[in-house]
Amino acid sequence: MRRLFLLPVLSFFFFLAPHAYAADTTVLITSGSTFSIPSDFGTLTSIWVIGGGAAGGAIGSVGGGGGGASSISSLGGLVANGSVSIQIGAGGTTGGGAGGDTWFSSSGTVMAKGGTSGTSGGALASSGVGTITRSGGNGGAAPIRGGGGGGGAGGLNGGGASAGNGFGSPGFSGGGGGGNGGGSAGNAGTAGGGGAGGNNFGGTGSGASGSPGSAGTVGGGGGGGDADSDGGVGGPGNEWTITAGGTAGSGGGGGGGGGDSSAGTPGNAGSGGLYGGGGGGHGNSRFGGNGSDGLGAQGVIIFTYTPTGGGGGGGRIIRLSGHLRLRGGVRIL
Repeated sequence: MRRLFLLPVLSFFFFLAPHAYAADTTVLITSGSTFSIPSDFGTLTSIWVIGGGAAGGAIGSVGGGGGGASSISSLGGLVANGSVSIQIGAGGTTGGGAGGDTWFSSSGTVMAKGGTSGTSGGALASSGVGTITRSGGNGGAAPIRGGGGGGGAGGLNGGGASAGNGFGSPGFSGGGGGGNGGGSAGNAGTAGGGGAGGNNFGGTGSGASGSPGSAGTVGGGGGGGDADSDGGVGGPGNEWTITAGGTAGSGGGGGGGGGDSSAGTPGNAGSGGLYGGGGGGHGNSRFGGNGSDGLGAQGVIIFTYTPTGGGGGGGRIIRLSGHLRLRGGVRIL
């Protein structure tokens, strides 16, 4: 009689190597009317658009409002090597010119409004189109001679911050520019001098007031000028790391120019920071001469995607089990 023996289960483990991981690619789009989808495009991660900032200088030299920001993370019809229509909002020019709207594919797909000049001139989130929409910061007021600061642009971390107001007699000083998305408001000018710019989302980047006001950095607002002094430019944003090199993001507002204290020369205003920062208002003179207006910064599109073959993740362990059967030989069932 032949006997059949079943031995305990034997397990075999196999390790499957992980897929090669491809990091997201982030593309900075600053010009043109069409965008060519990269040849290695796999899946969309996000599209962010920032509108152009307004120039300062309207209505007695108020500051310009910052551009808004909008984002989506899903859009059908995108294929490698395809072409998509775009619009990059221009920055506002002298005399309180408004910033242009920025959109990708169409104004009804994802769009951020440009800022307008004045104390309610920041682009409204409610006017944008996207899954996420942010407002731009308002420009600062200019009661007498000292120019108002420009508002910061909306960005990745929140709405742009509003600018500080200019100041009249006896300081004749400019207001500080607002910080970029999620940052802090610019400070108002005082009898003792211009207002400091607002900080960025991380609490840094403010331009100091002075003669002249200093430039903001990494999305901070430019400092307001003291009497007879220029305001500082707004700092360029740095929320995104661009794959081709460098950083980009929402800009801080420019600082307002100081007015003339006697027979001096009024200060020029600081321009808004890239991208979407509002320009500051110029300093005014009792004798008819004014400083130059701060210009609004242009808008931008940030296009982020996962290349073909991306995905990543760890490897997997697979267990195969079976019984050993001894019956005139050995084999695994």
